[in-house]
Amino acid sequence: MHLISRWIARARDDRSSTDPESDRAALQQAWRALHPDPAAGPADPVVPPWLPAPPLGDTESAARYQHLADTTRAVGRELAHERPLWTEALGDYPAEPAAQQRWEQLAGQAAAWRIDHDIDGDESPLGPPPPRGAERAHYDALARDLDEHRRDLDRQREREERAAAAERAAVEHLHRSRDVGGGPTHERGRDRHM
Repeated sequence: MHLISRWIARARDDRSSTDPESDRAALQQAWRALHPDPAAGPADPVVPPWLPAPPLGDTESAARYQHLADTTRAVGRELAHERPLWTEALGDYPAEPAAQQRWEQLAGQAAAWRIDHDIDGDESPLGPPPPRGAERAHYDALARDLDEHRRDLDRQREREERAAAAERAAVEHLHRSRDVGGGPTHERGRDRHM
């Protein structure tokens, strides 16, 4: 229910969401996330979310789905090294393994979108939004994931900057206290205890 509530709140705030087909597709996607099809196999989060998981027991579809997941991962890793201009929207490639996986996942999904929709330009990772319907809902979902990723990067950068500033302030305070002569010395401390 939380996912649907978030979607409804977002839809109210997002005045660009005037397409009933797109709204319905986004709501259906939220519903499916909360109520997965018991006949479908497990979904791999790396696979673009607009591609459904294969049905249970369908080994041929499961193999194609696994190949798609592996390809998306490989493309994400390649993009981390090649860094085409459109990947700047993902920010710097992170040092932490979990953040690297998330970066590669988003890059791979954006690359899949770009291939599926013949996006050649570098100005945006996803290109222009489709006019309406399910395609627009998928575009909006991926755009939200990219926006959330950028906000996470900004929050991480702010935390790192605050930590570095606090460390600099502590070092400066330590140097000032030693320069003023207020810092403890061995002689002073020995005289007090005698």
